Amino acid sequence: MNKYKKILYIVILVFCSVPASAVIEEPQITIHSPQDYYFTNGSLITITGEADAGATLSINGKPATNNNGIFLENVTLTEGLNQITAEARKNGNISRAVVNITLDTISPDIFITSPQGTYINSTTLNLSYASNASDIDRYRIRLNNSVWDTTSKNYTLFNLTEGGALIEVQAFDRAGNTGKTSVNLTVDLTPPVIELLKPAVNETISTRYIEITGMAEPGANITVNGINIGNDNGTWSIAALLSGVNNPFRIESMDMAGNKAEKTINVRVGANFSMDFPFEDFLNLSLNFSQPGKFEGNNDAVSGKYVSYLFDRNASVFIGYSINDSLSTTLWFNKITIKGFTAENSSVSGPIARYQQEGKFGEVHYVEVEIHDNRMGIMLIDIRQFEDIFGKVRDYLMNKPRERLKINVSREKNVTLERKQTGNVTPFYFNESWGSWPEVTFELANNVNVTEINNGYRFQKDNKEAYLFRVNNTGGSADFTINENKLVSNINNSLLVFRQLPSMDLTDGGIFNRLISQGISDGVIGAEFFVDSVGSYDVVNYGNLTISAGFPDVDIMELNVSSASPEGTVLAVGMSGKFYNNLLNKNLTMRYDGMEISPASGYQDIMDVTNDFGNAEYLLAMGRSGAMVLVSVPRFSAHTISFKFETPAGSFGSNIIDMLHFLSAGLFLALPASSRELAFSIWWFVIVSIIYIVIRKAVRKDK
Repeated sequence: MNKYKKILYIVILVFCSVPASAVIEEPQITIHSPQDYYFTNGSLITITGEADAGATLSINGKPATNNNGIFLENVTLTEGLNQITAEARKNGNISRAVVNITLDTISPDIFITSPQGTYINSTTLNLSYASNASDIDRYRIRLNNSVWDTTSKNYTLFNLTEGGALIEVQAFDRAGNTGKTSVNLTVDLTPPVIELLKPAVNETISTRYIEITGMAEPGANITVNGINIGNDNGTWSIAALLSGVNNPFRIESMDMAGNKAEKTINVRVGANFSMDFPFEDFLNLSLNFSQPGKFEGNNDAVSGKYVSYLFDRNASVFIGYSINDSLSTTLWFNKITIKGFTAENSSVSGPIARYQQEGKFGEVHYVEVEIHDNRMGIMLIDIRQFEDIFGKVRDYLMNKPRERLKINVSREKNVTLERKQTGNVTPFYFNESWGSWPEVTFELANNVNVTEINNGYRFQKDNKEAYLFRVNNTGGSADFTINENKLVSNINNSLLVFRQLPSMDLTDGGIFNRLISQGISDGVIGAEFFVDSVGSYDVVNYGNLTISAGFPDVDIMELNVSSASPEGTVLAVGMSGKFYNNLLNKNLTMRYDGMEISPASGYQDIMDVTNDFGNAEYLLAMGRSGAMVLVSVPRFSAHTISFKFETPAGSFGSNIIDMLHFLSAGLFLALPASSRELAFSIWWFVIVSIIYIVIRKAVRKDK
């Protein structure tokens, strides 16, 4: 046992006497340069560091020189992230050091985000820029080759002067790559000049359609009354309709730098134009028409109390169409063009103006434009066949004596000629006249909202409504298409109606007025009649009607209606002024050919003229400032429609006063003229005394 203990002691003593370095000896290695996560744009980089003097070294697996503990080796990098590993080996032990290096040889893109254009109108510029690189370290900016200024964010330039400005921007990323861009700006601090060429100063304005022309800075944006006008290298022009008494035009010019200039002028018909006319005096001007309330024709410009428009004979174009009321003027159309229409006759009769094209058979169509100067705002475009179509076909086709031919023409454009001598019938297909019908283009004014409805369109502007539709009972067709601000109608032997609703402020949100337009479109309403006082009325016919009005008494109006057609119709009677007040304060009794008629049950009932066993009826719609009465005419010969307004029956006391007044008036008129004044005074003294005694006795009796 002691023998084994001695051996164990000897082993332990030997093990403890061996140095620790003889058991584990790990070499040391450190990379001094470059630092970890270093960025460079050079593909060759030097790796330096320290290691144990006796260690064997390698860089990324390639042998490296150990110069007494110092190593220095060049390494070739690849684009992107490179991981460099330095390794030391000694006595079978290995140590490693790692450094990450990014090689970036791509220059960053840089672009200026503000300003966007090349013109500015300020001495201070907030410059904004950005780059597609995420590792931008800094930016440099300079103006007009001056000293570079370094910044890390967007930059503001101050004290710019008028003229050119070269702005250069550089971007530096972490690897040292440089991106650059520049912009050439023009600093423009001067507002543009507006020079007016037409109309000339002191030029007499004799038409309602004029040309306004001027000069401005090339490239500037020109607007006249808010409408953009083309700038032809510094020259601009606009064709303007003078739609009212005073016609202010606000001309604005904005150059490419954003500088603005404006000029306001006023143009008056019949006056000498002056640019220096004070804007404040516009409302003090007035224009006296030769026929107030009627059309006035002057160089094809037509203006009345309610409707204004212009017709250009040479171009066959209506320019502008506005309907006036007591508050404002609403311009609905800038231009109305009828393809193939040349006005040959014009006439003005009372409140109706007509432009007509005569029949050149086989070349042009019969076209009539009828514009009514009344509160209903009516324009009719009538494109239908000639009345004497058979004679014109005969003359055009054969140029033969009238008595030798029998000619038939159908709506399908078939023409049949029959010679009397032989009895032979020869058919012809005749397309010279009806091959293509006229096309009407309505160019809408600004801010007109258009909604398609059955058989036409509804327009809305300035809180007003108007309708354009085809009247069904006239036959033919009218196809509508709309593109941007142009509404086109191809009319085939038909009648178009443009109608602005009367301003009667009906309490149904305008529904009733829309139904009136629908009734006209459907061919049921044959005419409109508008009256405000005795003898003051307007009539518009949509069918073959004749209407006249009589006023046998201040509270009675009679409409005399006749038609060559036996078919029934409905009359729309609008009332304002005195007649509207009558409706508010008196009872209305309607008579048809002397017989009292009853109210209809509703709109559908009044529009069906075939029901109620052929009896006439009426429908009343009241508004805040006017009323509409629809009257049915079941069948035609000649009829009288009477409107009678009667004061409602009062109280018992008022009836007594009325009776006394009647008796006193009778006695008063029976006496000689010289005694009437004294007798009148005595009579009323007696009456008042009797009333006083009766009241006194009644009071005492109650007590």
